[in-house]
Amino acid sequence: MTIFCDKLYAEMYEALRLLSYESISELQKIKQSIVIVRSHLQQLNEFIKDYEFADKEEEIRYFKQFRPMFSKELFYYTSLFDIEIYKPAADPQTVKDYYKDQITLLNSTLQKFHFLYQYYILGENHMDERLFIRDAEGVVEMPLFSAEIDNRVSNAYSIKLAELQAIEDLVAHLNGNMTLIERGPVGDSISTSKLPRVFWKGSKAQFYELVYALVDSESVTGNLKQAMEWMAYCLNVKPGNFYGYHQMMRIRKKNRAPFLDRLKTFFLIHMDDNDENPRFQ
Repeated sequence: MTIFCDKLYAEMYEALRLLSYESISELQKIKQSIVIVRSHLQQLNEFIKDYEFADKEEEIRYFKQFRPMFSKELFYYTSLFDIEIYKPAADPQTVKDYYKDQITLLNSTLQKFHFLYQYYILGENHMDERLFIRDAEGVVEMPLFSAEIDNRVSNAYSIKLAELQAIEDLVAHLNGNMTLIERGPVGDSISTSKLPRVFWKGSKAQFYELVYALVDSESVTGNLKQAMEWMAYCLNVKPGNFYGYHQMMRIRKKNRAPFLDRLKTFFLIHMDDNDENPRFQ
């Protein structure tokens, strides 16, 4: 199950990445992204529908980790499409105010389901067997029921978790858009739309590790949230629960910063190579 989900997600991520290079409008990209995600979700449904989990641990891993990875992308792109299609064709300040209103609405959902959101961002697991299995009993603090959900492929808590994760990404994206509005054109007369796009190819955990290091070393301006949102926008990353990732990095036993060590290794290799094969005599 893990191998199938990882492979399918990698295929979906690559398809979305390649789409980002297309010379079409952002709205068209969002619309085609929805098609891509739905197609891969359908493949996941077909695989998992009659799948027998090896044990409770694997079942929980599917509903808590793998299913939301796919479902949150559908929530993200469908919500983003609605936001952008109704965006007013007006002056920058009006557009910025519109984005602020959308963020307020999104945050209200996080507040409404604060119990599950808090459970998620704190990395809790003590109620997993009541929330993330096929026949979930749920909890009094957050009852979720839906007769329309096929519990063989998902459940109400898995779906809601995916929605909350998508909201995190949407808020970060809209904040990035507002930052662009505030900054205006970059440089003297160069617009960001005319610059070649650069995309992040590493994992999300590696991205977080790099941004944390830049902020903690005071190598960039702004606080962690601002730096995370701006760099995520520039590198086409959708930042999610980076505080949760930080906790996982903090408790690593062997190496707390493997990506930074890897960057240093490659940089030194590059320097050594230049020493042996200088470009200029």
